[in-house]
Amino acid sequence: MVAPLVAALRGKYFQIAKLLHRHGAEVDVRDSDERTPLRAACRAEVLDIVQWLLNHGADVNIQNKELWTPLHSAANGGRLEVLKVLIEHHADIHMRTSHGKSPLHLAASPDDEDDQVDVMQVLLDHGADPNARDNDNSTPLHHSSWWAKGHLGPRKGTVEGTRLLLKHGAIIDAEDNEGRTPLQLALEHERDEIATCLKEHGATR
Repeated sequence: MVAPLVAALRGKYFQIAKLLHRHGAEVDVRDSDERTPLRAACRAEVLDIVQWLLNHGADVNIQNKELWTPLHSAANGGRLEVLKVLIEHHADIHMRTSHGKSPLHLAASPDDEDDQVDVMQVLLDHGADPNARDNDNSTPLHHSSWWAKGHLGPRKGTVEGTRLLLKHGAIIDAEDNEGRTPLQLALEHERDEIATCLKEHGATR
């Protein structure tokens, strides 16, 4: 069942949402799918409502059943301005999902590439670890080395994201649980531009 406040925000009925809050709706209420008002507002990318919820006590680090926070969603969805607001309200950039992924992991393999590099830059500027390991022992560089939306090959943002991670000290020959390096993943998935980029930065295996 969808919580009324979540439904109002998903439908962008913001005055109704504020009215519901005035009549006692909790800002951190969860519906049956673990959606919260803050997550709904972040997905709608309406910054004044995101600010309003945070100013009225919404938990900036609230997690769903997969342990995603609003920051994970913003990073994965390329929602740059939302991400900045969440960080301004002290969102924890080091929190992990149930699969061990940090926001930077998700920014390196996003649903939307439009602001990928800018999202990654903001996270790195605020101390995100370019060598963080997920449950597969993969780093953000592993993710950026093979990923491309639709699996149709690397786009400009993906290659630039790889360069950015390397600039910030990503370990170029790091191995995941299966012993694969970023270069091996790039070659395996025929990401030729990324493989070339990695080799230019010294990858040998």
